[in-house]
Amino acid sequence: MASLCNACKGTGTLCFRERCSAGAGRGAGHSPNAPPPPLALALFPPMARTKNTARKGHMPMPPQKSSAVEEMVLVLDRAQRAEKRAARKTTDPAQKKHKPHQYAIAQDKKKKRKHRYRPGARALREIRHYQKSTDLLLRKLPFQRLVREIVQSFEPPGVKYRFNSTAILVIQEAAEAYLVGLFEDTNLCAIHAKRVTITKRDMDLARRIRGEIPRNG
Repeated sequence: MASLCNACKGTGTLCFRERCSAGAGRGAGHSPNAPPPPLALALFPPMARTKNTARKGHMPMPPQKSSAVEEMVLVLDRAQRAEKRAARKTTDPAQKKHKPHQYAIAQDKKKKRKHRYRPGARALREIRHYQKSTDLLLRKLPFQRLVREIVQSFEPPGVKYRFNSTAILVIQEAAEAYLVGLFEDTNLCAIHAKRVTITKRDMDLARRIRGEIPRNG
């Protein structure tokens, strides 16, 4: 086992001489610079000397001094970021906006969606409703103004006609009965022409058959 001899203690190097490890007095004449034995060379081969050269790309850059304007911009940027972070972390639970779940969104859409009837279903429903009722379909006051306006065009000068409320109702009943019958005949003419929508020529044909329009007209 290697140990330090008296001559090697001052230098701090390991000595591999057997006479140094045999006793303290025997290594008095041993020199630490003597070559080591072959066993020491096998266990501890000498390291090759290399020269460390500096690289151009890894030279440390000197610290750059920032100007006062750049420092002010950095301070303002940090302050703005701090304000945004504080605004995000709201302590009030009422101010927090929780993102609703997709299932909840779908349920809300179903609730808000209005029921939509198929084309023609509501029209047939209204037809059945009005066929069962016996009430007047036109508004009373607009119809009364229309009757007074028509009568004024036939009044002689200096004469003004006055109407009783019952007379207005009788005129309205007769007018509605005439219009309902005319539209029924018009609808039959449209069906005969293999159409669903009534047109002006269907109404003219119905009036012609009725005799309301003269042949020469």
